[in-house]
Order: sequence, then structure tokens, then C-alpha cells
Amino acid sequence: MTDIRKGDKLDVSSFQVTGYSSTDFERWYLGSLILYSMDSFTPSLGVEALHGDGFDGFGGAVEGKWKF
Repeated sequence: MTDIRKGDKLDVSSFQVTGYSSTDFERWYLGSLILYSMDSFTPSLGVEALHGDGFDGFGGAVEGKWKF
């Protein structure tokens, strides 16, 4: 990404992985989700490089339903 001023920029990289599974047992259902994300960025203003940072994270969910 480049700003209007010459030399200003922001380098961004992102990696994401998600897995999902579901199972149906006659009268009920079970679903699960797990995810991982890794993101980083490095800004610079003209000739001066600023400190970049990054974020890593895990997430997940489990869902169950009963059929009436």
C-alpha cells in the first residue's frame, strides 16, 4: 500500500488457516471449528522505517443441536 506522499508505505502480510467438521447422529448434530491467524505489518514514512508489529491468534467453537 502506498500513500500519496512519495516513499510512504505499509507492508502487510497475513496467513490464515481454518478447519471445520460436522457429524450427524440420528437425533442430534455436532459441529466444530478451529482457526489460526498470523498477521504482521511494517510501516515506513519516507526514509524513516517505523517499528512494525504482528498478531497471532487461535480460535475455535463447538456447536451441538438436538432435533425435536
